[in-house]
Amino acid sequence: MIRMKLHLLKYLITLLSATFMLVSNASPVTPNVTSNDLISVTEVIEDSHKQTYHRRNLDNVVDYVTKHTNDEHHGDGENYLLWRKYLRRKHPSVQTLRHFFAEAAQEFTVPVVILEAIAQVETNWTQIGPSIDQGWGIMHLVQNNYADTLGEAAALLDIEPQVLKNEAKQNIRAAAALLAQYAGENQLTQLEDWFEAVKQFTGLINNELREMQAVRYYQIIKKGSQSHTLWGETLRLESHPNVSLTQERISRTRRNQRSTDYAPAISNLTTCNYSEGSSRTIDTWVNHWIGEGTYAGAISWFHNCNAKVSAHFIVRASDGEITQLVKVKDIAWHAGVWSYNKRSIGVEHEVTVTNPDTWTTQMLEASANMARYFTDKYHIPRVRSTTPGILGHNEIKSTACPGTLPWDTWMNYLNNSENYAWHGNGSIISYHGRLLPKNAGVDWPYGITKDVVQLHQSADKPVGFFQWQINEDGCNRLILDAPFLSHSDKIVDITMGRWDTREYDVTFSNITLPFVLGASNTPFTLSNGDWFVIKIAFLSPLNQETRLGAICTDDTPTDAAYLSGSGNVMADGYEWNGNASIISHLFRNLHDQAVDSVDWPYGAFRDITIAASKKPMVFFQWQNDALCPKLTLDAYDLSDSEKQVDVYVKLWDAPNDEAMVYYNQTLPLTIDSIRPTKEGSWNVVQIKFRNAISEPTQIDATCSGF
Repeated sequence: MIRMKLHLLKYLITLLSATFMLVSNASPVTPNVTSNDLISVTEVIEDSHKQTYHRRNLDNVVDYVTKHTNDEHHGDGENYLLWRKYLRRKHPSVQTLRHFFAEAAQEFTVPVVILEAIAQVETNWTQIGPSIDQGWGIMHLVQNNYADTLGEAAALLDIEPQVLKNEAKQNIRAAAALLAQYAGENQLTQLEDWFEAVKQFTGLINNELREMQAVRYYQIIKKGSQSHTLWGETLRLESHPNVSLTQERISRTRRNQRSTDYAPAISNLTTCNYSEGSSRTIDTWVNHWIGEGTYAGAISWFHNCNAKVSAHFIVRASDGEITQLVKVKDIAWHAGVWSYNKRSIGVEHEVTVTNPDTWTTQMLEASANMARYFTDKYHIPRVRSTTPGILGHNEIKSTACPGTLPWDTWMNYLNNSENYAWHGNGSIISYHGRLLPKNAGVDWPYGITKDVVQLHQSADKPVGFFQWQINEDGCNRLILDAPFLSHSDKIVDITMGRWDTREYDVTFSNITLPFVLGASNTPFTLSNGDWFVIKIAFLSPLNQETRLGAICTDDTPTDAAYLSGSGNVMADGYEWNGNASIISHLFRNLHDQAVDSVDWPYGAFRDITIAASKKPMVFFQWQNDALCPKLTLDAYDLSDSEKQVDVYVKLWDAPNDEAMVYYNQTLPLTIDSIRPTKEGSWNVVQIKFRNAISEPTQIDATCSGF
């Protein structure tokens, strides 16, 4: 279905007289190293190519997770000390690594983008080892009791395995040789043709996990990615949107069986590495990190009966997905101390020493939401550093696990004191689109080249929404700012995604406004007519009212790293879905267009959004007048129970507690605007679905009553 979104002029000039000046001075997100940490830069000429190696003082990163470590965490007591050894060596620069990837790709006729994506997922382009499942080097060549890709690759190159552990260039060559070996003599003309070879390369314990990990590599190829290395460099992989990942293949990697202990989790129970617990008393919650490796790699290791280690759950960084490995009634082998194992629930998090920024909002919220459920169920005190209570692994025995976990943030999520408050604009529905003057965008900028959200003083953290239609000539960059706030109050997470799906969302975490979005700092191709939605979530409550603005700009996009996924914006498991207010330079062209129910319905007297599964929460914006006195809301292809909603309606600049609420309604539902109100007043409408929906669906808001 082609979405013909009409843009509408907001008649808010008298309300929005305060003009905000926006400048691009946001600081990029960088790891905790500075130029003062530089120990040496080594340049080597090899085959007429200059190779650069960096050494930095990483003690503030490495020693934080090694200085008190002598345990048997994950079955290998030397892991932390080996990580320190590797990270204190000189390390190839990103540019040099790109040269290594290109050389290996050419030598073995393997697509370079596949090599680069594997390295990003597995190690963030870091020569290190071992991972939780005993993987080594940038390409994560494993050597354990169920896979030996390290040994296979070493044999192909006739090189000692230790060389592949030590040298980044040879590790990359070995991976390329192995992929070529797995591909055989087949004619592989498309990136997708390499999928089976990539699956085999993962070295995981079963086909399900191998396929899941291969899909993850291909998602990075398709969407692109951006991160920072421990050496302070930006690592950016370009997107390849034409890569085809069939829905059937993606679905196969996501098990349909849900946990019977915690419904949001996927059940993938191990047959070993735990003890039956029949009637155990649970009074403790223990957080872990995997330290080095991946979500799939950790699941694989916990299924390995020789590992002698497990956890009840593991949480994925990118989107907060949770997999259960051991039933809660049983005893997982996670703490290394039997008395603690017997009384606790242990949870791993997909966070590594090479990419500490993977403590994402999505992961922290998903983890804390699960902890809230079990602390309620078993009456576990929500207090740190005590038993009974909430513990890190390092509070049980001498280990640095859970590493860099931001405890204050996690505890705030757990205690539900960090809920976002709903603020601001949803997509526009107004029959007045036909009235736009020819000079719209100059005299009447709101809804055309700029827009604004009113933020209110609250104990909760505000979140504002915008919708943006790309115009390559007039509006292909957008600057976001709340100019009247102090510097410390302007720290936000910014999420950007396509209007009709949350699948490709990316989030810039811990950003200080102002911030400029554009093609160079996002994975999206910004083409004329494309629609995007933007969420700005403030990390602290506000002690004043202010305005959050978005303006078309020519400024250079801000250099900052993003992570895949958007995360929740509200409590109670609600997930952000759908539309926010329109910013479109194309508004000015609509004055000559026919506006009626056939030619141009969207944005004039009807609007739609696509809601994904889970519990959607969607927004519309509605201008109420004689031509559109009521609004009918509906959703398609849902059962009656899935159509149960709570609907909130408020004036665009009113605080949340002034909203008119339609509790426990079943769609379709017809609503009135806030009364009393002026003709042409603007309202925002929030629809919260009470239950998860089984599949993505279209939600409509249509003018009625005239």
